[in-house]
Amino acid sequence: MRKPAGPAYNPPSMYARLLMSGLLGLVVGATACSGEDAPPDPPKDECGYHDECPTGQVCYEGACYATASCVERRNCRTVPVCEGDKCFCNEDTNRCLPACVLDDDCPADGHCLDGVCERYPVDATGWMPATGDARGQLQVGLARVALDFPMGVSLAGYGSRLGPRTPYQDSLGGSHSWFDRPEVRAAAFDDGKELFVLLRTPTCWSTDFLLARTAEKVALRTGIDVRDRIVQSAPHSHAQPARYWHLVVGLGFGFFGYGEFSGEVFERMTDSFADAVELALADRQPARFGYTVLDDFDPENRIHRDRRGENDNLPGYLKKDDRMVVMRVDDLNGEPRAVFTNFGMHGTIFDFDSPVVTGDAGGGVEVELTHAASKKYGRPVLGFYIQGNAGDISPSGDDHQHNNYEQLQVVGRRAWAVIEPALDGIQTSAEVPVGLVTGRIPISHDILGYGEGAFYDSDVSCEATPDYFRYGAFQCVEGRPEDSDPATKFTDGDLNCVFSVECLTGGHPIPQFQKTVISVLRLGKLAFTTMPGEPLSNFGRDAAEMVQAVLPDVDDTAVIGYSQDHHFYLLNEDDWLQGGYEPSRDIWGWRLGPYLQENAVKLARELAKEPEARVIDNRNLKPMYWPLTDEELARVPFTASPDPSEIRVDVPETVERLGQVRFVWQGGHPGADLPRVSLEREEGGQFVPVARPGGWAYDDAGFEMMVTYQGSCNRSQCDDHQWQVRWQEGRDFPAGRYRLAVEGKAFDGAVVSDYTVTSRAFELVPSAHLVVEEVTASGGALAGVVLDPPQVALTPDGDGMKAEDDALVLRSEAVPSRLGAPLAAGTTVTASGRLVARGGAETPVTGSAQVTVADALRRRLVGTDASGSPRYEDERTRPTSRFSVTVPGLDALPAGDYWLELSLTDPDGNSGTFTATVTR
Repeated sequence: MRKPAGPAYNPPSMYARLLMSGLLGLVVGATACSGEDAPPDPPKDECGYHDECPTGQVCYEGACYATASCVERRNCRTVPVCEGDKCFCNEDTNRCLPACVLDDDCPADGHCLDGVCERYPVDATGWMPATGDARGQLQVGLARVALDFPMGVSLAGYGSRLGPRTPYQDSLGGSHSWFDRPEVRAAAFDDGKELFVLLRTPTCWSTDFLLARTAEKVALRTGIDVRDRIVQSAPHSHAQPARYWHLVVGLGFGFFGYGEFSGEVFERMTDSFADAVELALADRQPARFGYTVLDDFDPENRIHRDRRGENDNLPGYLKKDDRMVVMRVDDLNGEPRAVFTNFGMHGTIFDFDSPVVTGDAGGGVEVELTHAASKKYGRPVLGFYIQGNAGDISPSGDDHQHNNYEQLQVVGRRAWAVIEPALDGIQTSAEVPVGLVTGRIPISHDILGYGEGAFYDSDVSCEATPDYFRYGAFQCVEGRPEDSDPATKFTDGDLNCVFSVECLTGGHPIPQFQKTVISVLRLGKLAFTTMPGEPLSNFGRDAAEMVQAVLPDVDDTAVIGYSQDHHFYLLNEDDWLQGGYEPSRDIWGWRLGPYLQENAVKLARELAKEPEARVIDNRNLKPMYWPLTDEELARVPFTASPDPSEIRVDVPETVERLGQVRFVWQGGHPGADLPRVSLEREEGGQFVPVARPGGWAYDDAGFEMMVTYQGSCNRSQCDDHQWQVRWQEGRDFPAGRYRLAVEGKAFDGAVVSDYTVTSRAFELVPSAHLVVEEVTASGGALAGVVLDPPQVALTPDGDGMKAEDDALVLRSEAVPSRLGAPLAAGTTVTASGRLVARGGAETPVTGSAQVTVADALRRRLVGTDASGSPRYEDERTRPTSRFSVTVPGLDALPAGDYWLELSLTDPDGNSGTFTATVTR
């Protein structure tokens, strides 16, 4: 094994020693030659930035020094100020520049971007503090805002994302639909002395730049300084918009799963974030708060499960963090206004080949929580899914092979089944002290505690760099046979890394990875610490316990993961050295996780004090901020829609329950139009908006609609705009006269204007297609199977048709809708019809029966043949609903064949028929 060479990087004193050494060498050489004392160095110009130095010089440690032109980094090795390989060749100036590492290396008004000290572009002078003088009545404000984004944008989370080519995608494939419209949700908590805003953003992770720009926009609108008063929570769906992370822009590294940065997407998203914060602040009103903690809430892995096997045998390790925090915000009358749940779960139900925008598993929880809690309490209740220690936890809900749309609803319903019994036991209080501390944390090789030359790989090197990972490394500890044996862990020097950061950047650090943000907050006896990445179960539980140990007035502590910033997966040291996928995504090795835990504890100690006694040392670290170029901010020009309200495909005049409606209209350019589709019902001769149980508007933010852009796009533009909505409802949805109403925006060639379009009014009637089959006559009864119709669409396939899963709405947690969901046990079905003997004698069939449910072998419709006859394949054993109707006089009929005409009707009017010969 090669011994690492080179001194540890320790700015700025390291620079001073190297420079002194180089100058001393020159002095000694000159003295030996001349035999006289060397003349003193000429005075150097003072500086803070390179542009303050004369031409041909650069600023280093407050003084100007000569530099040289370069084409590549090796040209800098002979420049005295670059001794120790501390320079890089700047592509913009082709000059050798000594790299800054931290904002601390820059003047007080500056920050370090890509190795260069730049003047910080945001002036916070005059922003008003967000806090008051005395604690008192808790106030809470809530907000719910639809995310502004261009349809067609790449989705974050998968590095091999497939999808359509659009002007809004780059290194990853684009999108074309949303299943549950992405929303921003915010809750402002204020006790009169301290305030913070919990901002749940529809993103795969958080970034400090998102927060900085959001806070700037809030201040410009309101004058209020919320820079360190926002706690961002990203639910980590792998199916929500990407292109907001300003990371190594221009190098194509967006294929790692975040997409090439887009100023347009970033600005539109932060506009929405600022809207939500502003609305939550304005909505503050007297409130009560309470919570409960549920341990081992999912012991059978029906909601979430462990996905990392490498740490299974580490001493004391959990298989998964199976703790849930449930929080409730009430008004002063004790009526709920919001419900929050915090637990860990990846949002990976939808795979890399899906172009559908959705909240995935977390969205399943949040939408179900919102609708079910609102129904339970008879008023609008806003649900929040707050991500936890999800780094090693996958979603479940796949045990019955539902499609993706159904699976996320299964997860949501199962989570609600855990949450609902706990809600009424929560005691809320109006006297809840609020607290928040936010700290900016420096990160470097030395600060993390790596010794001289430590954190290296003997097989990884690049030109003109030290033999250790001065600024971090990519994709270490992966690619070898992996196991869970603690005795076979990776060791320093043999880390199997792919390349160092310096190989990627040409010699300067990546600024986002040289600092981060952590917040610790409290709501009465409950505290949270944020973590800037994907905390694994044990890492997060350890962090929470460490924080709670220094908060004397706190009874429970948990983690908000994917919060404030992003440093990939966060693990304990022993877990990181076990190797595997999760640690391979970090760039700072095994010391980053413990370092973040230590800093969370430091901040928690300050949170335990009153605000006036707290000392938060952010050094010179600034919120991450990139001055965006005109090129980055450029927007895709719109193409016109001659008549956006033109209907292309209207709905039928009559629609059966359990069926599906398709409505298509012209609409606008996907960068201008994010049409909102809502359901309206005719009442008293007028159409009025339908409200969900509890009062929320019935629109495309739920699971009953999917909105799709169907225009023609390429990498530069979209034309022939066309939008579609598919709508589907439940078996007991009220019959009546309805229509779909659309509100959107379209470009007419001159301006973007609002438009509206409504579908034809349609009559929603009970289904006449319940499946009644396998009917037998025995004794005095007719018995058989009754099911909902299978949710499939038939598409051409050779001479016949192929059946494809077409379900949106979940019918049954136990049976995928493609098979036909069973009726609920105990459902009463009414029978009518007749039995006809060979001689023509008829026996009327009347009566009713209660449905029973038992497992039976099911079959799946796979299509039809050329003659139209259905083709089936056997599925596995699944719950099946059966009936048995007593028919008067049936037991007296002689044995033989009878023609049976049978109709069954459920209490909601849905019906099905069976006609065939039966043998008694």
